[in-house]
Amino acid sequence: MEKHGDGGKEIWATEFGVPTTGSHSESEQTRQVTEAFALFHSYPWAGPLLWYSYRDMGKAEGAEDHFGLLRADDSRKPSCADYRAASY
Repeated sequence: MEKHGDGGKEIWATEFGVPTTGSHSESEQTRQVTEAFALFHSYPWAGPLLWYSYRDMGKAEGAEDHFGLLRADDSRKPSCADYRAASY
């Protein structure tokens, strides 16, 4: 980017997330939220790190339905508080 005059621009990470299904638990999601924000923001070129999905879809069909920081019933997962703290 520097070679082409874009060295001062940020890189935004979009659609980051960890599903809470299968081999990933809610505690694993919480751990990865904290680690991902710390690592990403340690880079001088890092812009925002955007979470993939705010709320679970409420279907049991697969991982895509379980990336939320909130469950389908709108109750907060443990990762929600860590996300708020890390993203501000």
